[in-house]
Amino acid sequence: MTAPLTRTDVLERLDAVRDRLVDALETLSDAQWNWAPDQRAWSAAHIAEHLAVIAYGTSRMLTDRFETLEPASFTPEQQARKDARIPLAVANRGVKLESPEHVRPKSRWSSRAETMAKLLYGHDAVADAVRNATVDLRSRTAPHPYLGAFDGMQWAVFTAAHADRHLAQLDELRALPGFPAT
Repeated sequence: MTAPLTRTDVLERLDAVRDRLVDALETLSDAQWNWAPDQRAWSAAHIAEHLAVIAYGTSRMLTDRFETLEPASFTPEQQARKDARIPLAVANRGVKLESPEHVRPKSRWSSRAETMAKLLYGHDAVADAVRNATVDLRSRTAPHPYLGAFDGMQWAVFTAAHADRHLAQLDELRALPGFPAT
């Protein structure tokens, strides 16, 4: 049996994806940041905003609202299987999912700098929640709209995997005809 991911494992994933987010988003020109191939597609700005909203919401769930979540009843084997399955399921860009309305981009912030600050704040808040938890993050669950119930640690795993999914989306965006060269 494979063991569930540890706090250290999850923090390593969060730290690694944070570095990739900064590298991918901060190197974009303003034209690249705002470019989308059509009205329905997301730009890099939309991706960053969406990731910021998800990360902030997850951090709040892991801190302010954690004690109100449903008690968990996963065995360690079930935890380990779901820990491994989350990144694989989220990474599959062949499956297109509609984001719930409350986490879709809506131009919440007035500038690129503010969007990036919110993204990094939210992401760091998830890592801090994992790093500083005084309760067992495996002890409570909350439902994901498509993937079932996640315990608190799995929500942090999802946050990292979700950022990776959208980094792949950004790579796809960069490869499209018409993406600004600079």
